[in-house]
Amino acid sequence: MENLQTQDRIDFRCELHAIRQKFGPKYFREPKAAQEAARLWGYDCNEHGVLMHVTEKIRVEHKGYSATVRLYESAKGYWHVSTNFTAPDSGSGNPASVWDGLAFTNGLAARRYAVGRLLDRCDTQKRYGDTPALATFKRKLEAELTPQLALF
Repeated sequence: MENLQTQDRIDFRCELHAIRQKFGPKYFREPKAAQEAARLWGYDCNEHGVLMHVTEKIRVEHKGYSATVRLYESAKGYWHVSTNFTAPDSGSGNPASVWDGLAFTNGLAARRYAVGRLLDRCDTQKRYGDTPALATFKRKLEAELTPQLALF
């Protein structure tokens, strides 16, 4: 994640906090709050603020490990990420929501951020078993930091 430049990120936390304050402690139950947050981003979402249209999906698997990155581009040109990680003994993930405060100005920055989060998760996983399978899986993930060019 250290490869990201400050200009590649947009912080919506203040604007989202204002929307939360406007709708009160149960803002997440109010469809109008989700719609207002979605307008900030320029996304289509369901009544709970979950993004509906994936622009790009990246999946990496190896011997019991898997990771999925979903990239979402908004009508305003912002990018959002969601990730899922599965290991033989655990897993984690997050949905793509308009309530997340971090946007990206381009798809490559979003991709690198998401893959960086998954690589951090691999480092956490090492504490429970630093196996050859995990090392190979991590190398496959690192290869996804920069997409391959299509030759045809």
